[in-house]
Amino acid sequence: MLFVYSGGNGMKLLTKRQIGEIIRFGFVGGLATLIQYTIYIILLRFIGVNFSYTVGYLGSLFFNFILTNYFTFKTIPTKKKGMRFLLAHGFNYLLQMGLLNLFVNINIEPKIAPFIVYSISIPINFFLVKKALK
Repeated sequence: MLFVYSGGNGMKLLTKRQIGEIIRFGFVGGLATLIQYTIYIILLRFIGVNFSYTVGYLGSLFFNFILTNYFTFKTIPTKKKGMRFLLAHGFNYLLQMGLLNLFVNINIEPKIAPFIVYSISIPINFFLVKKALK
């Protein structure tokens, strides 16, 4: 089954491979996000929002890199891909930190704010990581 989306040049079909990548990305990203959020919530009891979030992000990064290569996009990790992955995630981290601080500063509960951050940053991250690894 193929799905249609509206691209810049009109309607395009998504192939089974592309749909599979999106589903696998969601699965791996969900696990990585769960790891990140769990670390964040545990540390939030002891240290500040930004440091807790950063440690959680770093804690899920290695797991995310390995599974994204082997499982999501079915590629072999290399140093070059690792560097591009880190650049994509560097941008993603800065985006997430900016959004997290924005939401916390407008009085959204720090335990809830990451979910809003994820809903914005994850779709952007999909395209960045795909470009970095392929």
